[in-house]
Amino acid sequence: MRFEIKVCFAPHHAGTIDAWLAAHPDAFRSTFAPRRVNNVYFDTPDLQAFAENLAGVSRRCKVRLRWYGADDLPERGTLELKHKHGTLGWKDSFAIEAPYVSGDSWADVHRRIRAQLPRDVRREFDEHPRATLLNRYHRRYLESADRVLRVTLDTDQQMFDQTRARSPNLRRRSHIPDVHVLELKCEAEDRRRAVRALASCPVRVTRFSKYAIGVELR
Repeated sequence: MRFEIKVCFAPHHAGTIDAWLAAHPDAFRSTFAPRRVNNVYFDTPDLQAFAENLAGVSRRCKVRLRWYGADDLPERGTLELKHKHGTLGWKDSFAIEAPYVSGDSWADVHRRIRAQLPRDVRREFDEHPRATLLNRYHRRYLESADRVLRVTLDTDQQMFDQTRARSPNLRRRSHIPDVHVLELKCEAEDRRRAVRALASCPVRVTRFSKYAIGVELR
C-alpha cells in the first residue's frame, strides 16, 4: 500500500509552490520528463464510484484506462483498478493493446478491454460498464533526494463528459475550475515523514478528486 495526500491550489500560487519544493529540506528534484496523462473512467450504471467519492466513503474503487502522450484516444494503455482505504491505496494494473479502433462505441471499447483481462478481474470490470469521463492533464514528477517521497504536479486539466455519449466525446469540453494539483506519495510505512514534509506547505491540504469534479460539473 502507499500513502497519498493532495494539495490543490490556484495557478497564481504555482511560483510559490515551486519555490517551496526547491528549498525543501528533502531536496525534491525532477526525476522523469513531464508528459500528458490521459484517462477514461468507468463507473456503475448508477454512478456508484462517483457517489462514494462525494460521500467520502473510506473503502472505494475507481476503474480507469490510462495512457500517456498526445493521442486523444489510446493505441494501447493500462486498465487500472485503483483501490482506496482512507489515505492508503493500491492499484491493480493490466496492460491493454488496441482498446480503441476508429468508429468504436464505448460498448466496443469495454468489450475490447474485457477480452484482455484475467478472468477473475472481469467481474469487477463488468460492474463498471459505463464510460463517464475522459480527462487529461500535464504532469511533472519529482522525488526526494533519498527517493522515499514522490511528488506529482498536475496542470492544464481538460475534462470531457462521457455520460451522455455513445462514442467518445472530444468536442464538448466541461467547464471546470482552473486548479493545479500537487500529490505527495510514499510507501505506507513512511507516511509520518510525508505528513512532516507537508507541514511547511504554503497551501493547505484539501480533499480533491479529478473524477468527482469532472462528473459533478459535466
